[in-house]
Order: sequence, then structure tokens, then C-alpha cells
Amino acid sequence: MNNHSNEENTDNSLDKKKSPAFKVLESNAEKFLMVWWYGALAKAERRNTQPKVHVAFRELLEDYTPTDNFIFIDANITDLVSWPIGTVWHHERLVDYLPLEIREFDIDHTDFKHTYVQTYKRDEKTGEIDHFLSNINEFYIKPSKRENCISFSLTDQEYKELLVPCFEFLVRGYGLSTELPRILTTYDEAERHERLYTPHPGEEGTWTVLIGDGLTLNDHVFIAYYQYSEYTQNAVRILFSSIAKHDDFDKKNHIYPKVMPWHEETRKIRVSGFNISGTNAFLGLRILGIDLPDQTLIRSVTKEVHQVKKPIDHNAPKPPELQLGSGQINVSEDQGGRRPLSQTVILDHEFEWLGSGPIAKKSKTKHERTITRSQRKKNIKETNTVGTGEPDSSKDVLNATINPTTNKDNATEFEAPEQGRIMDLWNACVKARLLNPSIVNAVHYYTFEEDFNYNDKPTLMAFSVNSETLENEDISDGEKQAYKNWCYANSNKTATRGALVIRLSLKNCPPVYIFDIQPAIYISNVEGKSIHKERGHSGLVFRSKTLEQFEQYISDLMKSLPLSEGSYSKTLQGSNLVTQLFVFRRSKSAGFSDGESTLLNALRKIGITNIQLKEKTEEKPTVIPPKNKRM
Repeated sequence: MNNHSNEENTDNSLDKKKSPAFKVLESNAEKFLMVWWYGALAKAERRNTQPKVHVAFRELLEDYTPTDNFIFIDANITDLVSWPIGTVWHHERLVDYLPLEIREFDIDHTDFKHTYVQTYKRDEKTGEIDHFLSNINEFYIKPSKRENCISFSLTDQEYKELLVPCFEFLVRGYGLSTELPRILTTYDEAERHERLYTPHPGEEGTWTVLIGDGLTLNDHVFIAYYQYSEYTQNAVRILFSSIAKHDDFDKKNHIYPKVMPWHEETRKIRVSGFNISGTNAFLGLRILGIDLPDQTLIRSVTKEVHQVKKPIDHNAPKPPELQLGSGQINVSEDQGGRRPLSQTVILDHEFEWLGSGPIAKKSKTKHERTITRSQRKKNIKETNTVGTGEPDSSKDVLNATINPTTNKDNATEFEAPEQGRIMDLWNACVKARLLNPSIVNAVHYYTFEEDFNYNDKPTLMAFSVNSETLENEDISDGEKQAYKNWCYANSNKTATRGALVIRLSLKNCPPVYIFDIQPAIYISNVEGKSIHKERGHSGLVFRSKTLEQFEQYISDLMKSLPLSEGSYSKTLQGSNLVTQLFVFRRSKSAGFSDGESTLLNALRKIGITNIQLKEKTEEKPTVIPPKNKRM
């Protein structure tokens, strides 16, 4: 009997706030784990929440010899893009691929059926999984009511049948963003339409498409077919209904979604896989390339965003003096869901378009909209240096002092503290630039006043109390007091809390933005001794299509977070101003500082796994035994 461990994707504790995908790798960091198989789907417990997929990992030895130990998790359907079957992971990083045969086939998308590939044995008495088949040559086709693969008929080719796991075809055969399969498996038809495209005046005789926010231009071919082709719409209806019909299903049962081809043409597909023993069928575990259907009629509408700055109200009253309270900061643990990847970073280095790829001919029409960017009123009163956790006379002032760069009362921006989480993260980003010059072009911090800039110590933007919020009668007095308290970084109310915004400029890839909240400082009594500690919040890693959208999103964060006491609301996480967004928490890993570990964790969430933060050292040559890839 194999050793099975289960990681449930729940939100009941702090240690499970991370994506369960990366959590299971983190807890088994010393192991070599290979993605072995995608199991069934577990329907989401709440409406409009993406479903989960059972994923099996197989443990390998250091020389890649497979063991009989399997680890199972329930992953978001969007996480599958990070884990193609056959990929090997170590220390939460992709380190190798299972070498498989690569084949290219011409497939008729109308000549298909669904079948089931058996990858494990069940206990005859309990019906539970007893063990996974330890060799891929032991996989076999077992037609049943359950269907986990699409079977395409092949003619005039070496094989007569091509099998592709349904989840693989959904994640890599429909479009290039995981936002797309999330929408298709989560929302009913009415909301699906709203999220996939926006109705727009079209050119006569064309398929004019204005894709929804959060999707990419590389998705526009599928979306155009979805908008104009009844065949594609029916394919998606079948997919969604195969999930939705299980509204009252027994949780012990499993769902096998009916993933359908979405067009009717014959096109090439490149896959890596193997011949199923004793058959003339080829099982394509990974899609390495696809040829898109005809795009002659498709026209993509360009989006233009105009930025308008909201005028500053110089007559607005200053916030009332804050009352000293208990200093307790109510840190919300409800970080909600997270947005999936939605850029071409989902494609690994082996993927390439067959044929022309997405052409994206531009429509003659444009879609224009205006975004209002808030401007901040600057105060003019001179002030002294602000302390950060103890009275100014204390020798044990944590993080030294904070020097407002504007040198004004209630400074809108100030220099980062000497030590702590904020500087750790900034230093890790600087180190990433130094050690990875072929990947990271530059590192900058961002503020409204300085724009993008660089310094050994970055500038933070201060959270401020908004008078409109204090005058809002719908907010209770207790909530207003908590709101005011949160804007300070310590219980003495002597240090303004700030936020660090970082831009990592990457080569051949859109920049990545990191947003982190300055932790609150509190004193903990341990065995009669007072110890200063940081009470932190989660951060955000994201991308944005334009500078205007980025600036507007930062403005929204700075305005909204104090009222929610640092918790990222569904509105913030679902904002149309960002194309990718993930919540990350402080991380610890052996061999790295907390800041370095946190940075690597954040970048992995957005699909960047090749950043090195350990300086190379000269080592004596060692003889590495050949990898035994007996799969």
C-alpha cells in the first residue's frame, strides 16, 4: 500500500492561505516530485468559485528513479497551467521534464469521442485507490461512464487514435490565459458572455471582437468563435453543464468534465507522450503546439484608455486629530480568492504555434474609456523625524527612524525603515537584478511624487485617513476608529504606515509589480522580556497592461486598504486594471533570507521560476550518476 497524503484546499488557517499548488511543494521541498496525472474535478462549494482538480504527484529519488510514494492535492483549475504532466519539481522549482516521445498529428476536430484511461488500481473491498500504476506502460484504456480523455480518430497516420487528457486540452488547447478556462468552468452562460467579450459595433462581413478584461489578445481567436459560432457555444454549454449538473452530487463522487473541441476544422497538434501498450493509440500528455482555425473574418478591437487627473480640493478639511486607543490592529485573514495567470507566461519553453498563430488583425473601430486618477493633497506644515515603534528617547527604537521625503506633516511619502520586512523584500529584488542580468533589466520603486525611481532605501507611500470616510454615516464609530488606528505602524501612533511598490523590468516579458504593506510593530512579552515583532499583511504581485491602469490601481489600493484593515477585497482582486494578480504571504525557506524567500514565492505565483538568488561558488567536480528514467 502506498503512502498517500492529502492536502485539502481550504481557507481555515494561515498556513493554507497560499495556493495549495505551491504549498504542497513547499512542505515537500526536499523531495523531487513529478506531476503524474490529473484526476477528477471536485465542484466548488460556492457559486461562482472556480472548481478544484485532483492532482497526483509522484516522488522521485535524487537520480530521478521513481518511487511508489504519491502525494495528492486539490488544486485550482488555473494551477494546472503551472504543472504540465511529467514536469519534475524540487524546492518548489521546475527542474526537469519527463522525456517523452514527441509527435505531430493532423486531427479532425469533428471526428472524436471520449474515453477513460486507467492509471491506478482500486481496492476491491473499499473501492478506494490502492496504488497508482508505477509504469506508464501499464496505463490502459477502459471505456466506462467516466471519461477523462478526448479521443481523436487518425487516418493515414502511424497511429489510429490520439488521446489527450481533457484537462490538458482545456488548459492549453482553448486559449493562452488561465482566466479563460476559469470562466468556462465557473460561470453560467449569461455571465460567461459578459466576461468573455463586450458587445461592440462590428464591421460588416467580419467577426469583430472586443475581448473581456483579464484575457489576452492571444485568446481572441477562441473568443471570436465563441461570440459568432454556434458550434463553439454548444461545445462550451456541454462543458459547463457536465459540471453544473452535479449541484447536489455526493462529495465522495468525482466529476469528469466533458471537454469538447471548439471548432470544426482539421488542424495540426504537437504533443509529447507515448504509445499505450498493446494498442495503436498515442496518449499525448502535454500539448506542445497547436494550429488555430481560420482567422480570415476576425477583427480585434483596440482598447484606448484616457487618464484624467481628479483636481485637488485645497479647501478640504484636515482629518480630525486621532485619539490614542489600545493600539490593537485588527488584521483580517480573509484574503479571498486570487486571479489566475493571464499572459503568455503560461507557455513553457517547449510550446510553439503551428502555422501563423494568432494574427490579430485590427478592427477599424476602437473602444475608448476614461480612468480618473486621484491626486493627493500635500500638507505644508514642517515636522520632525517620525519614530517607528518606541518613544523617541528609547535606545531600542525598532527600524531606527522614518524620514519623510517631503519633510511635511502627515507626509504622503517617506523613506523606508532601516530593517524589517519592507527592506528585506527590496534588497531581495536588488539582488535578483544583480544575479540575473539576463532576466531582470532593472528594479525601481514607485510613488506618486517620485514616479519610478531607485535608491538604496526606497520611498514608501503613506496611508492616510480620508475625511469622506470619517463622515460616512454607514460606517460605525468602531470601524472608523479601527480605520484610523490601521494607518499607523505602531501602537504609539508615532509612525505612519506605508506601502512599498516595486517594478521588476524583465527582458522579453511585461514588467512585474509587487505591492507590500509595511508591517505594524508590536511588543510581545516572552519569559518576562519585551520583544519587538512585526505583524504583517499579505502582498500582491501583478501585471497591468498600461501605465495609466497601473497608477489607477495603486491609487485604488491606497484608498481602500485602510478601511478594510489591509484585507484585499474581491473588488480589488477582481479589478479590470490588472491582467494578473496573486496574493502572496511572507515565506521562509532554508538557505534564503525571509525577503528572498518571499520574493521567490511571489514570482512563482506569477509564473517566473528561473530567478536565482544564491551566488555561484566554486565546487569540486563531482560525478553525477546517469538519471534512471524508468517510467
